[in-house]
Amino acid sequence: MKISILAVFSTLVVCSTAFTMFPSPATTSSRGVEVILMSKHAVAKGAKKMHRNRPRKTRPSDINRKPTTYKPVGEIPPQYEVVEVGPAGWVYEAAPVVAEAK
Repeated sequence: MKISILAVFSTLVVCSTAFTMFPSPATTSSRGVEVILMSKHAVAKGAKKMHRNRPRKTRPSDINRKPTTYKPVGEIPPQYEVVEVGPAGWVYEAAPVVAEAK
């Protein structure tokens, strides 16, 4: 009887180990958390690479460039015009002004 109980118990122990989680390498190592580095050096990406490879201003005409001067536009037409005027305190919706083709 003792042999059959021992056999059943050992079989259950062996079968139950299939459902247990294996310890992760980070918990089993003596050094703590392991970091895996696959590259020899960091690779510049996106904005960092654009900044490093940007064209430099070497000519005096580029370095001492003045801002562009534009001629004045003139009077700007109104974007909205009031269609109706209501009683005091009441606001009607304004319709957008359609520019006429010349």
